[in-house]
Amino acid sequence: MATTDEEDEEGQSGEEDTSTDGDDEDDDSEAEEARALIAGTSNASRSEPAAPTSTATATTKYIPPALRAKLAAESSSTIAPSSGPGVSDLEIDPLAAQKLRRQAQGLLNRLGDGNIDTIVNEYESLYRTHARAHVTSILTQLILDTITSRSNLVDTFVILHAALVAALHKVIGVEFAAFFVQRLVEELTRHYEALKEGGEVGKGKVEEEEEEVKGKECLNLTVLACELYNLHVVACPLIYDFIRMFLGQQPGTTTDTDAAAPAQGSVNEVDIELLLKTIRSCGHQLRTDDSTSLKSIIALTQSRVSSNTSTSTRTKFMLERMSDLQKTKTKAVGNDASNPNSPAGQLLTRMKKYLGGMGKKRTVKSYEALRIGLKDLQDADKKGKWWLVGAAWTGQTNQSDAQGLTKLLPMNARASAIQSATAPQTEQDEQQAKLLELAREQGMNTDARRIVFVTLLTAEDYRQAAENVLLLKLNDVQRREVIRVLVHCVGSENVYNPYYTLIGQEICRNDYGMRITLQYCLWDFLREIGQKQVGGEKFAAALFDDDDEEKRVDPRRVANLARAYAWWITHDCLSLQSLKTVDFAALNPRPAEFLGLLLVHLILSIQSYKSPAKTLHLPTVTAPLKQDKLTKLIQSNLVGGSIDLTRGLLFFINTKLGPRAQKELILGAEGKGKKELKNSMRPLLETVKEGLGVVLRT
Repeated sequence: MATTDEEDEEGQSGEEDTSTDGDDEDDDSEAEEARALIAGTSNASRSEPAAPTSTATATTKYIPPALRAKLAAESSSTIAPSSGPGVSDLEIDPLAAQKLRRQAQGLLNRLGDGNIDTIVNEYESLYRTHARAHVTSILTQLILDTITSRSNLVDTFVILHAALVAALHKVIGVEFAAFFVQRLVEELTRHYEALKEGGEVGKGKVEEEEEEVKGKECLNLTVLACELYNLHVVACPLIYDFIRMFLGQQPGTTTDTDAAAPAQGSVNEVDIELLLKTIRSCGHQLRTDDSTSLKSIIALTQSRVSSNTSTSTRTKFMLERMSDLQKTKTKAVGNDASNPNSPAGQLLTRMKKYLGGMGKKRTVKSYEALRIGLKDLQDADKKGKWWLVGAAWTGQTNQSDAQGLTKLLPMNARASAIQSATAPQTEQDEQQAKLLELAREQGMNTDARRIVFVTLLTAEDYRQAAENVLLLKLNDVQRREVIRVLVHCVGSENVYNPYYTLIGQEICRNDYGMRITLQYCLWDFLREIGQKQVGGEKFAAALFDDDDEEKRVDPRRVANLARAYAWWITHDCLSLQSLKTVDFAALNPRPAEFLGLLLVHLILSIQSYKSPAKTLHLPTVTAPLKQDKLTKLIQSNLVGGSIDLTRGLLFFINTKLGPRAQKELILGAEGKGKKELKNSMRPLLETVKEGLGVVLRT
């Protein structure tokens, strides 16, 4: 019996051990289910982002909060890599990341032509309620997962997502577009290198049934890059670098050395397909932006194709399309996005109108396209990101390796046509490089400013310069840079040059909007030299710190701008009403000097200009008639009926333009000016003073 009892005890203990093991297995299965629930379906969404969420997750066993929190910390290292590069470095709660991902994916699924503005508003609200880096990383990965589909996406679908990126680029800022473009380039180069090696990303061997869809990820990403270029998120250097990569050239190869650079490998069918898709998507825009690089690319393509032993029909068709781009009268045909009559072209036109009108509805934080090259993005980890404000950048040790704003880029097509056609090609290139180098030295840090600067310096006279500037293909924001470049050039001359002043006069006659920009430039200069109350005290205080009061301004710049603005006011390019916001009773020394010079040159310009105020002293009329005519002249040619401006000018003449001040302004600090001018200016100033007093009395 004892033996039987022992056996029973052993059997019971065995059953307990078995039940204990079963409990442990149940706990392990619960833990695995918990990890799966917390991690979500990030891996599935990476491969098939558009697939609906499985209902199996909703029926998973309930997980207690304590176990949920414990397992969330363990699974954070697993979730981060699935979100793509850049997310693993961010500290984010997995549950919050999953919720944010679902919200972003839901908005992306509802994206359409008619509700894109609503979707942009929803994403903007996500940026306000979540960390900007988290939203940017998740949204970027979702869009790229959607585009890297294994099917050939239609152009309208890609254009819609590119328009969303362009809208967020304007609303959120350049940081979003820079991160998105960098991830796009990484994905594109990764898929392209995998195709060139004969394999596929993440696959050891390609199955036979997948051969038909091989390479569609790379093709779709190329179309997305082209549409981002069409919507002015990126500039043409990046697209030309992609074309060079498809032709086997190293990134960063300059235009002049395209043909001489050694090629890598041969151009296969994949390269031909990518090249053809690029040309069909944005070929006409490339010709408009940079025709010089386009010619070198076409020559390089022809030389590469001619080296092959056999040429397919597809390759011949691609060469014909590239050659047609050189013809200015060639129009896009077919279903290409460059064809405005196709569905893709019509959608692209609507998206451009939508993006162009965003500035009227909300505050836009970014205007310029990212002029970055492929080599800049590939070397971002080594040299930094110069295109982001505040980011580190080591600079370019070799100018031949530079790209984007750091490279001596070719001018715009219209600016290139302005140069003399009779000069040899080498002389044109040398002149172009010198002008662009000078533009960089003068602080022309945008494409619009460089084009305007070069156009001004390559014209034969001021009329041709004004005509060429007005013919430049600039949008409303870029056209404002014309006057700002003119004002900069006027102030930078060692000796006053009336060439720029006459250009400004011609431009203001043909474009009334330039007069508004001219007035804003005047206010900006007054604030720069210390008169911060101009244009509104609160507005100026937000832009300038207290330290800016001690900022030194070159006296020659003050004198040049005073002469230029006096001429513009006299010739109806600007009204003296622009000085209504100036507090003449609280002028600082430098603004007082500028306004004194402005008034002196204004009176001299009125005397020399054919106008009713050709002479102010009226020596041949009787006193009552003289006062009446003098009042009309002062009102029509100076103050325009403004009592506040009249009082300010009268106070300024009485307090700031005494005999000693007149002597310094007219003769200069060393007294080397013309004394005859001083003797003639004194009665003119007295006449103006008398006229202002008459206006106040009447």
